Amino acid sequence: MNMLTVSYANQSDSQVMDIYFHKSRKKSPVIVLIHGGAFMFGNQKMELIKPVIEMAVNKGYVVASVDYRKSNESKFPSSIFDIKSSVLYLKSHSKEYGIDSNKIILWGESAGGYLSLMAALT
Repeated sequence: MNMLTVSYANQSDSQVMDIYFHKSRKKSPVIVLIHGGAFMFGNQKMELIKPVIEMAVNKGYVVASVDYRKSNESKFPSSIFDIKSSVLYLKSHSKEYGIDSNKIILWGESAGGYLSLMAALT
């Protein structure tokens, strides 16, 4: 499993994501994985989400584990804008990372679940 850390926007050091993929980089669906943390803490490298990343990559998915601006750094709805920006970044770099831009899944737990839903609905 390979991993790259990229910045998907430039307003904050929090606007980064780790992209996990197989060496083949064949065109694959992508899971945008958004961590929880009560909108106040956590990052894209949290231990809690590592089993999800490993399982998804082993099943052939690209996984983009996304961090976002927390509530102590920026006001609502900036975290939703961050998730949407990460999706736009992935779409615009789909060939580079072997992503099927027509198959994007948003997934998160706790605050990440909320951000997944709001990004998808808006």
